Amino acid sequence: MLLRPALTADIPAVTAIYGHWVAHGLASFEYDPPDVAEMARRHAAITEAGYPYLLIVACTAQGFRLMVAVIGDSANAPSIGLHAAPGFNRAGLLPGIGWKHGRWVDSVLMTRPLGQGQASAP
Repeated sequence: MLLRPALTADIPAVTAIYGHWVAHGLASFEYDPPDVAEMARRHAAITEAGYPYLLIVACTAQGFRLMVAVIGDSANAPSIGLHAAPGFNRAGLLPGIGWKHGRWVDSVLMTRPLGQGQASAP
């Protein structure tokens, strides 16, 4: 498997994958899947601001100190486990924060220190 930062050419595929989960899942509280133009705008906003579009290693290398994950649906054990595997720890729960697919949905907050985290001054 090859992991690399998303490129502009990847945006149609990213849009299709994300759009499926907007329509059928609870990870996003969006109701309507964004189109390619909107996903391209989001990608550009992140990358033009100097943030990586591929996460932990790149963020650490850029000097970020904490990564925060916001996971839709506290029953989403696969996503919670995916985040726990590289060192995210549960930091909180926002109960019933969103309404989707006819029910209230929680969000789980997880955090992961980067570099020395809070062990040193900025």
